[in-house]
Amino acid sequence: MFEHTAITLAFWGALILAANGETATIGVLVTLTLGALSTVYAFRTNAEAFLLYAVIYGTLAVDIWVWRAFSGPTLSPFITLVTAIAAVIGLTMAHRRFRSRAV
Repeated sequence: MFEHTAITLAFWGALILAANGETATIGVLVTLTLGALSTVYAFRTNAEAFLLYAVIYGTLAVDIWVWRAFSGPTLSPFITLVTAIAAVIGLTMAHRRFRSRAV
């Protein structure tokens, strides 16, 4: 249970950095780094929840960056839609992989 709380707090801290104008780039990079580490941990320990954390928080960080970087009325929502679809597809594929490893 400690690992779940620790990674969630770390992701929230990184997202706060990503949402701040002065530290946005660092926040996105920290969030994506945490996501990569969380993904490695998920596959090594067979803890699928950590992959879920990585994808959700990573997608949020990218979307925050996109909404700050691109102010167009159609580009930001389109990129957000694409990242959401990519996250769902990625999680579905990873879930199947986790299930096949469990059998």
